[in-house]
Amino acid sequence: KDRHTSMQARAINKRNQQQLAEIIKVARAEVEEWGGRLSSVLLPELNEIRAAAGIYGNELTQIKAAAKSNQIRVLEPVKALRTSGPAEDLFPLGIHGHYNAKGYRVIAELIAEDLQGR
Repeated sequence: KDRHTSMQARAINKRNQQQLAEIIKVARAEVEEWGGRLSSVLLPELNEIRAAAGIYGNELTQIKAAAKSNQIRVLEPVKALRTSGPAEDLFPLGIHGHYNAKGYRVIAELIAEDLQGR
């Protein structure tokens, strides 16, 4: 049973990866049609910010791979978020969920720096 479940999970992940790659491909074409350039910002979860290494969960790893395979710029704010103070200070009530104003400010500053460097 465990082997069957594991095989199903891999098949689902492969299908999701294919769908994600197609969505990114279509989005890139749409943005380039009006002269823009598509970028992706990986938003790490609380535990990913707490981790000592830059290890993402499976979903962010898949998004990163799909974006890079489609020549999409990937911004990774995890280092900036880690150096901004305790990870709990980036989330309301110090628990996983959406970022608070401080967390979004760190991410916005990273995006602004990237845009200025283009």
